[in-house]
Amino acid sequence: MRGLLVQVGRPMLPRAWRIPPSSQPFPPDPRLRDVMEASQGTQRSDRHLAQAVLLRGDERAFRELYRRHTPRLLGFVSRLLGGTATEAEDVVQETWIRACDGLASFRWESEFPTWLMGIGLNVVRGCWRDRAQAEFIQARPAPDRPGPGLSPEERI
Repeated sequence: MRGLLVQVGRPMLPRAWRIPPSSQPFPPDPRLRDVMEASQGTQRSDRHLAQAVLLRGDERAFRELYRRHTPRLLGFVSRLLGGTATEAEDVVQETWIRACDGLASFRWESEFPTWLMGIGLNVVRGCWRDRAQAEFIQARPAPDRPGPGLSPEERI
């Protein structure tokens, strides 16, 4: 193994065999920047993505935020609702709509997922209120209705 150097247990090419960065044959394609960043393990922060959505309406940034946080949000909402998957998905969709509407007012005093879960919790509370109201209406007895032959004076 003559000519190879070992650095921290890995073979390393001698300097003469390495290609200097300035003389690489092709510069990286700027359209592949996101793919290259993802393969190198670097991720843009939630704040950076949220600003891209807010300022430029960047759909890629929104998709990345959605991909990162929806699985956890869906699990949280499903546990709280205890209902059907369709109802939980509707709550998640409403949560994202409200989050996008309120993104400009988000002050970053908490983490983005915490803020998103809070919105989801408020949407779930609205569902609970709607359920309780529907149950109350169904449980309430129907008022006594007079027969068809009574006049308004007789009803009183």
